This record gives sequence, structure tokens and C-alpha cells, in this order.
Amino acid sequence: MRLTVRWLIAGVVTVAAFAVPAWVCGAFLLPLVIKDGGVRWAIATAAGLALAALMALWGNWYATTETDSEPSSEAAASGEVHNTISGGTVRGPVIQGRDFSGPITLGDDAGRRLPP
Repeated sequence: MRLTVRWLIAGVVTVAAFAVPAWVCGAFLLPLVIKDGGVRWAIATAAGLALAALMALWGNWYATTETDSEPSSEAAASGEVHNTISGGTVRGPVIQGRDFSGPITLGDDAGRRLPP
């Protein structure tokens, strides 16, 4: 899915997350408890804003997260990725990759420094 469409979906969800709870609270739920219209709609607006803020966080994550079906580059899409190590002697383990997260260990000697 294109990035523009993902941002559009995120925006629509955020607006709906504000409008629906604010309207339901202000028009149906709160009139049973609060008679003053100004106070009732202020509380309904606050409830809508709280939910919209959560949906805005979700929308940012949704719009900026790549899915597995979306290749991150043309080279990855064509399957023509080549990794090389050059320019000297490599002493110790080498990791080549992209978007690593979390701690990476290489076995028992992961914390030990290798001599130069």
C-alpha cells in the first residue's frame, strides 16, 4: 500500500476516533447525568480528544511501518542484493544486515575484545 494511502487512512481513523465518542457522549450518554449543555459538550470533547490522541499515535505507527509485502528498495525487490567486505583483514565475527533491533550476541565470546 502506498505511503500516501496509509497516511490518509491514519488521518481518517484519527478524525473518526474524535468525532464518534464526542458525539455519542455529548448527545446520548452525558445528558442523562449532566443537564448543562456547555459542561456536557466540554466533557464529551475531552473524551473524544483523549481517544483521538491514542489513535494519532497508532496512525503514526501504521503510516510509517513497512510491511513485509513492501520492499524497501528496488534492489531488494529484484532480489539482486550483494554484500561484500573489503579493505583489509577482518578479525572476528562480522554481521551484515539491515534494521537489527535488540541485543545481538555471537556466542560465548561476544563480550571479549579480539586483539588488533
